Amino acid sequence: MEMKELKYEVLKSGSLVKSVSIKNINPCIATEGKVRVLMELDSPLDEIIPLLASTYPPGKTSYLEKKKILTLSLFDRLITLYPSGKVTMNKTRNKEDAIEVISRIMKDINQVYDNQEDTDSSENLKSPSKLGPLDIHRCLP
Repeated sequence: MEMKELKYEVLKSGSLVKSVSIKNINPCIATEGKVRVLMELDSPLDEIIPLLASTYPPGKTSYLEKKKILTLSLFDRLITLYPSGKVTMNKTRNKEDAIEVISRIMKDINQVYDNQEDTDSSENLKSPSKLGPLDIHRCLP
């Protein structure tokens, strides 16, 4: 069954991303009774993903540098951001839950975009491969 695309204007004054479209909703493979959602933001993220990866704690991110794909382990789910603006999210209750979570991430994206001129990316980015045991220990509860 083909689903009609649902478009939501989340952040009217967003500097990079303002709206998101839900492209597809399927049953979640990981958790029964939940759904996985395929979304697309209104702007590409290829330039912002490396900076965004450094704003979350190291234990909450997985960043594939060559492909510029960022997976976040937030809000008790996995959220993957692609350079094209595509976003996947699993373990989601419904489309309203997905929009609530993606709106928080969109705020982070816009904040990083607004502050990118102030950030020297080579100086402030800490590659996950250069993390030591103490860096990981500090992120543990």
